[in-house]
Amino acid sequence: MHSPQAFLQRVSVDLAIDRHRVESGRARLIEHAGEAVLAAAATHTPEQATAHAQMLASISAVIDGLPPRCRDVFILHKLHEVPQEDIAERLGISRNMVARHVMRAMQDLRRLMDNDGQVP
Repeated sequence: MHSPQAFLQRVSVDLAIDRHRVESGRARLIEHAGEAVLAAAATHTPEQATAHAQMLASISAVIDGLPPRCRDVFILHKLHEVPQEDIAERLGISRNMVARHVMRAMQDLRRLMDNDGQVP
């Protein structure tokens, strides 16, 4: 980059693109969750479909409850399949920090599964 202003504009564009990806990933997650609930309702008893819908709502609550940076990293990596190196570069954090964010999100989701779908 030739000037600080050009650099800042490029960083702003990259951050806007990342934010859009995170938000579209969240919308896609909700859309897929709704489709999964409908599919479950067609093949399962009403009790099973309700349990499935509650589990998806719990998963969504855990993801929404993550700190913003952790949530963004998790969505970029797991839903958009952006490599950790790229996320680190885009967000200006170390690859190790990206791995920590992903690990924290996965631990929270594991805790949910260990609690039979009840948000801890």
